[in-house]
Amino acid sequence: MHTMAAVTMTAQQTRISHASSVDSSPSTRSMHPNAPPGHDHQSQTRRLVRRLAEAVPAPGSGLTLPLNLHAIGARCTNAYYAPKRFAAVQLAFNNPRCRVLVFHTGRLVGTGCSGPMAARMAILKAARQLAVEAKVHVHIRKFSVINQVGAVSIDAKLNCDAFASTHSATSHYDRASFVGLAWRPGGESICCEIYSTGKANLPGSTRQRDLLCSFSRMVSELLRHSDKPEMCERIPERLRLCHRPQAVTRDDAPVVPHSRASVSLGKRSLNAVNDLFAADGEWALGPLNAVSVDELEQADDEDLLELAGF
Repeated sequence: MHTMAAVTMTAQQTRISHASSVDSSPSTRSMHPNAPPGHDHQSQTRRLVRRLAEAVPAPGSGLTLPLNLHAIGARCTNAYYAPKRFAAVQLAFNNPRCRVLVFHTGRLVGTGCSGPMAARMAILKAARQLAVEAKVHVHIRKFSVINQVGAVSIDAKLNCDAFASTHSATSHYDRASFVGLAWRPGGESICCEIYSTGKANLPGSTRQRDLLCSFSRMVSELLRHSDKPEMCERIPERLRLCHRPQAVTRDDAPVVPHSRASVSLGKRSLNAVNDLFAADGEWALGPLNAVSVDELEQADDEDLLELAGF
């Protein structure tokens, strides 16, 4: 009877790098006049995905946890193991170009692949090499993307101080600790880590479609605080106003006195909505009367409406 041990494998961190639609080429504007930045079809795309895989030891393999990383590092040809620097064996592959980290807990983490299919291929190659060279037989199942990171440039210089002042509730900018600005608006699947040069990282999503949709709603605010605010006019209004902050009264603003006429008018409007039929004189009804249980039992059927106030 073989031992069944769940082995979770995280596979790859991918990077989506594509040029923003702020490119002003005539062909792009003619084909997609309302296309928001980030949806340029002529841009080159590079994806970086983390893929989660669950594996169990094959029957009869005799595999037990924790794994012997020293044996794996010595038997695998493309392995690098420095336990004092990093507590994992690194397996390097050229096609797809990536690295797979093997931990003693049985977890595999792959980084550097260009897409989900390349991530799956890297995990399968690592599993085959562990079986052939290190005699570690595992069965992989349940692949799923757990994180996707995008890299994009808005082709404009960003004013991080002004942006942090406008979006103080959802952004964080501390020049002393980190040169970039972190912005996580509500309702979006990604977090934007952008620098003053206009280059940004977009981690947090699990699908490319969610990443592009979220960035299309966020890019207008980034361009509005850049040195090219006129690019916002190329974005549809429904996308421009998604994360535009509303005009609110400051906490330290002076109190403005209201006139008595406006206060009395406000009270009248409140009284007007209390009665549902107050607008029509023909259908104006008085409030319902309170009826006790004893009165209902003693009353006839014809007197019930009168007792209820109708």
